[in-house]
Amino acid sequence: MIGADLTERGEMTSTHDTTANIDEYNGWVNRETWAAALHLSNDESLHLHCMALVDGKSPWFAGQAIETFCTENVNMELFPYEEEWPPTALWRLFISDVGSMWRVDWQAVADSFLEL
Repeated sequence: MIGADLTERGEMTSTHDTTANIDEYNGWVNRETWAAALHLSNDESLHLHCMALVDGKSPWFAGQAIETFCTENVNMELFPYEEEWPPTALWRLFISDVGSMWRVDWQAVADSFLEL
């Protein structure tokens, strides 16, 4: 049986850790959080902007600042107005790679900038 072993007495025992986060991805809480952090840290201008956003903030407020920044840019991408600048490939790719914004752990993303 997958995920179980038999003891010497024939009893079944579980061989997997039930406390493990099955959504964990590359050391991040999930794939969406990893993708968001990757995009924000791989582009120099985004990286510098995020560093400025979290500077001097507590982790919770830093997470809120990063989430607000990303949400505003994603909303401009999804719902462009005539007076706004045209959609950018950078944010289109962010949306495509991250997928579900609600699954992103913004605090973890902000923590990655606070630790630098």
